[in-house]
Formats: sequence, C-alpha cells, structure tokens
Amino acid sequence: MRILTYNIRGGRGMDGRRSLARIATTILSEAPDVVCLQEVHRRLPHSAFEDQPLILGELLGMKCLFQDNLRLPRMSYGNALFSGLPMEQVDTLLLPSVRELLVAPALALERRGAIGAWIAGADGERFFVATTHWSLDKNDRYQSAGVLAEWLQPRAGATVVVGDLNAEGTSPEVLRLVQEAGLRDLGAVDALPTYTSLRPLRRIDYVLCSDEMSCGHVRVVDGIGSDHLAVVADMFLKKQ
Repeated sequence: MRILTYNIRGGRGMDGRRSLARIATTILSEAPDVVCLQEVHRRLPHSAFEDQPLILGELLGMKCLFQDNLRLPRMSYGNALFSGLPMEQVDTLLLPSVRELLVAPALALERRGAIGAWIAGADGERFFVATTHWSLDKNDRYQSAGVLAEWLQPRAGATVVVGDLNAEGTSPEVLRLVQEAGLRDLGAVDALPTYTSLRPLRRIDYVLCSDEMSCGHVRVVDGIGSDHLAVVADMFLKKQ
C-alpha cells in the first residue's frame, strides 16, 4: 500500500498561484493508494469558495473523508483522507490547541485534530490510517501527542499515522507520540526535510507506523504547489 501525506495550504503554491489541478498532478504522479491531506479548504473566500474535498476527490478519482477543524457558516477547513479502496469505521479526534491562540489569534475558530479509518487492502489486509495536523505551540503539541497515543491504543492491528506535526523528529512531542503509541518514525534515518518546498530545511511532515508494518521506501516529492513537500511511503504487512 502506497501512502502519500501532503499539507497543501489550500492549494496555494510558492509562486502565489492557487491550483488544485497542480496539487492533483503531483499526487497522481506517485500513484498512491491512500492520500492524506492537511489544510484542505471548503468554500473559504480566500480560496474562491471552492469545495476542495469535492474537487480533489473528482481530480484524484477517489472517495474523500473530511474533518472540519475550522467551522464557519457553510465554510470549513481541515484534514482529509482520500482512497479508491474501501474506508470503514471512520473516527475523528479533536486535539489541544488552546495555547496556540497566544501565537496566532487568527486561529481562534480552529481546533486541531485527526481523522482515521480502516482501509481494506489486497488479500483482505486491513490498515488503520490516520492523518493529523498539530498546533504551532509546543505545549499544545506535547499534549496532542498523549491524546493521540491514547486514541490509537485500543486499535489492534496495522496502524499508520501521517501528517504535519509542526515539530522536528527529535522534539519531545514527536518522541512522546512514537513512544506512547508504539510507532516507528519511517523517515528518521534519512530525515529528509519537507519545509519549505522552495528551500527545505526542516522535517515536519511524517509517516509513522506500528510494528505490524514494514516499509520499502520513504521519499519526498519535489514541487512548489504548496509550502510543504509531499511525503510518500510504500507500506507492507510483515509476514507472520
């Protein structure tokens, strides 16, 4: 199963142009089975009132699961899962983001979160895949790591967590999530930077998985369609 995670910034590229077609082209070039996106807009004025989950689903030829993290009348913003594979038992989680308001008061109506679902792969294999986008505040992120780990623990089986954690791999918050949720950071060895896309210096976008999974390859995808680079991983269930 190939998973791609990408913070798309509402489709606004580093050239100032907003293009969902460009985002979709970048994604489709990697032929992923599951696509996990952050900063997806729905009818927001600064993204031309586009229903981005709907449009991207059509461009990708995939079904979409969307989590509202910023809620306004008929408008929202959040995380999204896309796949052509069956997605079942959808679950969402809200994360701490109170302290973030001190850093970015404009985010007062936003609540960070995660969305996940069981996805049926080949030969009856099932994977729980979740995508998340963490706070800009380190204290919120540290609390989020514990809340997310607790949310994941009851799920027996292969688990993959991806997303924009807004933190380095050696930070206390990322290490807490890895340790308490029993996950492995698949990008830790190469530590390829993902932000910003024009001059990537920091790795803040991750693919994490449980011990039931093995990974053939993790890489970043070049492009200026967002301020982040996409990350792609080929995942397999370990043979028993």
